[in-house]
Amino acid sequence: MPILPTGMRTDPRPQAGFTLVELLVVVSILSVLALGVALGTGGGFARSSDSPRRMADRFAQAMNDARDRAVLGRRVVGVHPRPDGWLIVEPAGEGRWQPATQAMPGLATGAASGLRWQIAGQPVLPGARADHSAPPLIRLLPDGRSTVFSAAFGPGRAAVVCRSDGWSAVVCQ
Repeated sequence: MPILPTGMRTDPRPQAGFTLVELLVVVSILSVLALGVALGTGGGFARSSDSPRRMADRFAQAMNDARDRAVLGRRVVGVHPRPDGWLIVEPAGEGRWQPATQAMPGLATGAASGLRWQIAGQPVLPGARADHSAPPLIRLLPDGRSTVFSAAFGPGRAAVVCRSDGWSAVVCQ
């Protein structure tokens, strides 16, 4: 193929393919879009890998928020234990309860990963109470008191246990 003195080819056929810069731009755009989808759906950043400490801290924060809701709203707020976490509920009238917030996930694989509940000194199997319109096992009262309970996050001796003595805020150790 002859080349002119200006460095241009004399071949009339257009070149096939993409330049390296074009490929880098396309890959960069696709990477940004993939990251946006992963963040938006939670698919790439699932919480199943959360440590027991992080799960216990999230639980303690949710319980303290529920206590604040009860005291500031001057009404009872309840917590339904679940095998995979907890559900905060409020009275809906006529003895029924409704979710106050979305269910807060505990450990993603549930009781198999070591989420254990104990309420008023008795072990509780949350799967037996699937009706969340029923009165909750844990109640937070407008005067700041609550049902005595504990929740253990994690297996065996490595578990982080969150407790409430009925008067003070939830403490996780």
